[in-house]
Amino acid sequence: MSAKVSAVVVNYNGSAFIKQALLPLFDQDIGEVEVILVDNHSTDGSAGMVDAKFQAEILDGLLRIVRLDSNLGFARGANLGFQAAAGKYVACINSDAFVPSDFARRMIEALESVNGAIAAGCILETRGSYTRYASAFFRSGYIIAPTRFASISRPVYSLAPCGAAAVYHKEELLSAGGYDGSFVSDWEDHDLGYRLNVLGYRCIHNPGVVVRHVGAGSFGRLDPRRYRRTARNVLLTYYKNCERLNLWKVVTAPLASSLSSIRTRRSRVRAGLEPPGRDVAAVKGVCDFLKATASYRAIRSSIQRRRRTSDRRIARLTSGNVEW
Repeated sequence: MSAKVSAVVVNYNGSAFIKQALLPLFDQDIGEVEVILVDNHSTDGSAGMVDAKFQAEILDGLLRIVRLDSNLGFARGANLGFQAAAGKYVACINSDAFVPSDFARRMIEALESVNGAIAAGCILETRGSYTRYASAFFRSGYIIAPTRFASISRPVYSLAPCGAAAVYHKEELLSAGGYDGSFVSDWEDHDLGYRLNVLGYRCIHNPGVVVRHVGAGSFGRLDPRRYRRTARNVLLTYYKNCERLNLWKVVTAPLASSLSSIRTRRSRVRAGLEPPGRDVAAVKGVCDFLKATASYRAIRSSIQRRRRTSDRRIARLTSGNVEW
């Protein structure tokens, strides 16, 4: 397979969306795209459905299905797909994300036009609380949700593309270690983007590409386990990637925020505005982070030894104000 780009789609019980997500990947105006479906031991028959519906693509070598014996989570599943990819570029596409026909071409054109850029994100039209999402940015030492800025309508450098629809240069992606498999999901894309910037690479936001994204298609948006995992992953992202000078500041702020929000969350639960369990989940996530720091010290040291760009420089470049 000599495709310039390989699309990696991680699937877990995605029968409601997976066919709709795969179809446009076989209709890209850049030419042939290799599609690798990594199935995380689905129990809804979605992998078999893809096998039956896309026999022609499988026979032509355009689609490979990697069936896992257990659910390894999104991050590890995506990494397996990246490693198996034959393309120079790898696109990470959620199983409930629907790309336009010019997605691969316009994302690669953007990457190839910017010196040092190896990761590109775009705009995602997503249902739920974030109806218009995009790449993440970095201000005052903190990762900032893109919906706060007008930046998403401009071609700017970013801290990290959203992993629901992102394109990476495969060689540099693998050299950087890919997604952190222990994250499972949630903030694995922010962590990777931050790390890429630390290592001296560049991430860009391409506002000319818009992808429709259902959001939380494979698991419940309100699942307390996600809040626990996210609380841990947010703290680990800062712990692994930020400079020693800023470490105490950037770790303690989200730590304090997680703990101080418990009272607010309980009030929202009593008012019926939020499901029970989030407050406990946030505390458990903080405890998970504290337990993980010992095993992550060597990982942090390795990242910092390879640092090529200071946090100050990263903040200046990825604040959402610098166009590429």
